[in-house]
Amino acid sequence: MSYSKLSVFLCFLFLLNTPLCLGQTGKPESTTPVVWLGFPTVKWDAEQTRINLAEGKSFGSAFLKQLKRQALLIAARDELGALTRDAFLSESRQPEAILIEDIDEISINIGLSDQDRIVAEVDYQKFLSEMEKTSRNEMVRILEAKGLKKQAFPQSSELAELPQDTGKLLREYALIQQVEALRQIHYLIRTQGESFALLKSLVQGYTQLQLLTNVSIRDTHRVFQARAVLYAQRAVAKYGENEETLALRAAAWSLNNFPRIARSEFEFLQQAYPNTIDDPWVQIAKIYADFDVDGMKTLGETLDEEAFRPLAKLLCYMLLVDSGNGVTLARPYGYSIVGDLPECSRLYLNMFAHGVFYNPTGPDKTPFDEYLARRVPVAIARMQ
Repeated sequence: MSYSKLSVFLCFLFLLNTPLCLGQTGKPESTTPVVWLGFPTVKWDAEQTRINLAEGKSFGSAFLKQLKRQALLIAARDELGALTRDAFLSESRQPEAILIEDIDEISINIGLSDQDRIVAEVDYQKFLSEMEKTSRNEMVRILEAKGLKKQAFPQSSELAELPQDTGKLLREYALIQQVEALRQIHYLIRTQGESFALLKSLVQGYTQLQLLTNVSIRDTHRVFQARAVLYAQRAVAKYGENEETLALRAAAWSLNNFPRIARSEFEFLQQAYPNTIDDPWVQIAKIYADFDVDGMKTLGETLDEEAFRPLAKLLCYMLLVDSGNGVTLARPYGYSIVGDLPECSRLYLNMFAHGVFYNPTGPDKTPFDEYLARRVPVAIARMQ
């Protein structure tokens, strides 16, 4: 008998609430310091919120708050060599960890005027640029003042490439595989040094994890959105504004649900570097920013690099769902791509929510039954 919609939803939430420990990379020495960042508080006092905005302690929306939180963790992880734990991802609080209970305890100056901080329409591109900058200077000083000492680890290495097996995990659009790929990439950076290739892989992995988790009532996906665009901006800051770094950032804005910003950056990119968008991941992001359903459907069938086709198909399905007659248009297409995305929980959950798998004359088991049977025990094992 197939799982009910409720059980599917609960099982998916169980997977999302499994501690991910994305900041735990490989098998670090016991002496490696740990930074634990607490769950953000919710303040209902309007006057206090206004004061926090004016003082640079709080920045309005959940996404902007996550940019600040993740900038701090990037400073700890990628500038100072610490392990990181984020309470927002249910990662454990260790007794010896350096504790940051609430990000709003920290005031930073990111070059925004008082009016910029208070108005609802924040310049997200400027905010991202300034916040990423703090992850390399002001956030570092704040953590050092709290007792975190810089660890010895390679700072950069242009020779550090993504191993084939890790790249294969990135092209499997499923929750567990994306988490494992990201853990491996962070470990490579810790042991071999940062490179553009590894930063690009982090942007792709966190973006894809956001796409898979953007159905959670906890807004977990905001963490992955923030990390994706921060690492994209880090690539621009470290390697300069060029065709590859600007394309990566534009793609990150697009696939993390900022299409207006993405379209403006793609427009600049095409003017500065005509006819150069040949990276399949960037091609997909460009089509997604344009809400081009037919173009995305074509990419899903014709991309030269076949490993990217399932991502194009998933995004085409999402565009169909968001269109005027979403459920009607998405149902047949969703059926047609299940075989290409056999463990994509985002696809299954959306399809169940829209009644797509309701087929009283069909087989008792659906692909999602088999998915849960394989993956829930894995999630349980990771918690033990």
